[in-house]
Amino acid sequence: MICIRVNTLNTTTEAINEKILEIQFDKRLQDTVKNGDIESLSVLKSQIPGLDYVVFVKGSGPDDIQYDYQQDRPRKEIIVICKCVEAVLRGAG
Repeated sequence: MICIRVNTLNTTTEAINEKILEIQFDKRLQDTVKNGDIESLSVLKSQIPGLDYVVFVKGSGPDDIQYDYQQDRPRKEIIVICKCVEAVLRGAG
C-alpha cells in the first residue's frame, strides 16, 4: 500500500483519485480484464478523522531498480531539502 499526501491547496483528493485510477486503468487494463481483478485498481481515502488529505493506493513492489551507471544515460540521483532529510531521520528512531 502506498500513502500519498495530497496538497489540497492545489487540488482535491477526489481529483487525485480520478487521475490515479485513470493511470492504473490505462496500464493495467489488459491484466485486470484477463484476471477479473478489479481490486487491483483501488484507491482509498483515509478513514482517520482529520487526515482527509491522505490517499492510499494499492501498488506492487518492491521493484528492482538498476543503479549501475550506463554511458548513454544520466546518473540516478535523489535531491531533497535538508529539512526533509532531518524530518525523516527524526521519525526513524
